Amino acid sequence: MHSVTGISANDLGLDSDTHNSEPRHKAGDKFRLTFSRPGVYEFQCKLHPIVHGEVIVFSTPGDPNDDPDPIPPLNVDVMRPTLNDVFLAAPRFSLAGTTLHFALDDSSVVGAEVWHVSHGHRAAYAGWEQWRGHIGFNEVRFASRRRRFEPRPGRYVAFLMPTDFFNNVGHTKSLRFTISPPHRRDHRSAS
Repeated sequence: MHSVTGISANDLGLDSDTHNSEPRHKAGDKFRLTFSRPGVYEFQCKLHPIVHGEVIVFSTPGDPNDDPDPIPPLNVDVMRPTLNDVFLAAPRFSLAGTTLHFALDDSSVVGAEVWHVSHGHRAAYAGWEQWRGHIGFNEVRFASRRRRFEPRPGRYVAFLMPTDFFNNVGHTKSLRFTISPPHRRDHRSAS
């Protein structure tokens, strides 16, 4: 979030963010000025004085197609990661958990917020899990006993969300599943 604000005597009225003390720009925004007189024009950012520069305008015109300082490409990723092909090996499983399958288009951390379901609606927070995922197909252990999730029999919904290295957050996917109670063995003998 930078501005282009004149600080020398001949450019004090030049400002990319006139009447705005806090500039807000998306990465890659551009600002254009036309200089009609030769001179040295000094600029700095309103918020970050260490971000500064100068434009030198000569009286002899140069080649407008000659760009001595091309704009470097942005080194910022603003694309959200995509989480696809999300499914469980089985939607109903034991307290030992099951396998979660998913695909990513960017290396990301996938977090899952898990809620108990009662009468078809989220009822109570049950915990969360997270995994590091790589580009392509991933398989991870899901809904097994972890430090932040204690599986108990019942119906659940999990909301999965990918976050990449640049902290871009992808769209949330939901999964419904059921954890079955342990089977009891019948010790009656046949007569």
